[in-house]
Amino acid sequence: MVAAPQYIWVPQWGVYVVEGHDIVFHEGYYYYLYGNRWYVSRSHGGPWKTAARRPAVLARVPPGHFHRHLPPGWEKKGKIPPGYRH
Repeated sequence: MVAAPQYIWVPQWGVYVVEGHDIVFHEGYYYYLYGNRWYVSRSHGGPWKTAARRPAVLARVPPGHFHRHLPPGWEKKGKIPPGYRH
């Protein structure tokens, strides 16, 4: 079993970032950017599949190690996203 992650809400991007990982959470799905391709999963631990569609909000997320490049003041742990259920 994969432990529940900590989330960081980044209002400038409109998504939660999973602390310590290049994974974002948006509207019940996790997204992971690898190379130039986004992958999607219902769980932060996978399994991952190629995202058929990329939500427009992901265009705001900078490529690369975005969990290390959060906007100033957003480095704190967040709460579980609204509507998230284990």
